[in-house]
Amino acid sequence: MANNPNPGPKLIELGISLLGSRERVLAAIQCSEEALRAYERGEKELPIDELGNLLGAIIDAQQRLIRVRREALKKLQPLQSEA
Repeated sequence: MANNPNPGPKLIELGISLLGSRERVLAAIQCSEEALRAYERGEKELPIDELGNLLGAIIDAQQRLIRVRREALKKLQPLQSEA
């Protein structure tokens, strides 16, 4: 298996997982459907602006997940101290 130095396909896959849909990734990257397909297949590398948009959306999604999980843990802590 060849080592593919293009991180675009994996980052797009991560973005879809975190953002919940391919359409949200497309909106975050702000590119055409055709360009997104080429990035997903690794045929083209993400330009720096689109890469920055995707990374920003991934970071925002991860921050939201962390916030939600922290709130859930805070709600569990009083229950654990009562046990």
